[in-house]
Amino acid sequence: MQLHASTTFNDLLQEVQRFWTPLPDKPEETPERLLSALWSTACGAPVSVDRAPQASLPALDTDSLERLRELLERKKAGVPLAHLTERQTFLGLELLAGPDALIPRKETEILGRAALAKIGCMARKRGALLVIDVCTGSANLALAYAHYEPQARVLASDLSQEAVALARRNVNFTGHGARVELRLGDLLEPFEAPEFVGRCDFLSCNPPYSSAAKVKEMHP
Repeated sequence: MQLHASTTFNDLLQEVQRFWTPLPDKPEETPERLLSALWSTACGAPVSVDRAPQASLPALDTDSLERLRELLERKKAGVPLAHLTERQTFLGLELLAGPDALIPRKETEILGRAALAKIGCMARKRGALLVIDVCTGSANLALAYAHYEPQARVLASDLSQEAVALARRNVNFTGHGARVELRLGDLLEPFEAPEFVGRCDFLSCNPPYSSAAKVKEMHP
């Protein structure tokens, strides 16, 4: 059975608007875009909220409508949107997301842009660069460096096995495996070798930074 897409979207949007308003740190998650992202995901085409189409959405059949309603219930229960879609955009890159690492935040793009400006300037002067990113999480910064600066060879590490596994999936997902290498270890420990010591051109670190006091005040 096919349902009329526009009518169904409007009906479901009214439901979403009753339980969801954008959070201050996630203004992109409007009810319309949230519903579009979950709609696409329910139809087998997962997409981040930044890339969620609000026009020409695929038609829902009975099964996809049921999946969509399940996703909406999980969102209503407090599951992060990026965990439901398994997608998050960072500096224009579509990445895989999930509970294995913190979801890349929009405010981290400030750090990413500043780092890329410096890396780009260094590459123009020096040519090939060795860049290291520690506490890499999902590898969002590392992959942004490789994506936007072709002369950068990027190595990244994280203490969490789960985060490194997600980061490796993102390396494959984005197709940057030739210039991004992931290592498991604490901060710079994986790079304590002659091939790296004194040879790194740029180092970045963006560890979890929310204090325990702030966490208590954050949205669930």
